[in-house]
This record gives sequence, C-alpha cells and structure tokens, in this order.
Amino acid sequence: MSKQYVPITPKNYTVWYEYVTGENKELRKVIDGMLEKEEKFTEEKNAWLYRQFFAVKLNTQSVKKMIVSLSH
Repeated sequence: MSKQYVPITPKNYTVWYEYVTGENKELRKVIDGMLEKEEKFTEEKNAWLYRQFFAVKLNTQSVKKMIVSLSH
C-alpha cells in the first residue's frame, strides 16, 4: 500500500490484505494488471476495487443474516 501511495483506510486495507494473501485470485489478477501498467491507485480506483470485490459480498451476507433473524 505504501509503495503505491494508497491511503490506509479500512476499505483499502481490506482490498490490499486480500491481495497480499492471494486467496482472491480475480482480485490479484486485476491488481497485478494495474501494477504492470503502472496505473496510479487513485481514490476512485481504490473505491472501485472495494465495490467490485467486497461490497456485493457484504450486502449478500447482511441479507442472509436478516432472513435468518426474521425466520426465528
């Protein structure tokens, strides 16, 4: 993150932690492509990465929790 001048925020940290662990192959592929092209990690790009790889997952988990709580 510091090499790319990415601000250390919870969302950015989530993206880059997942990148470093290598568990999310698609995220790794996208960031590696950006690094190869020497793209700057702007606020917009960091936000896009988070939305693309984490926001939908979090929303899905929230909906599942709500359904479970309503069924009890």
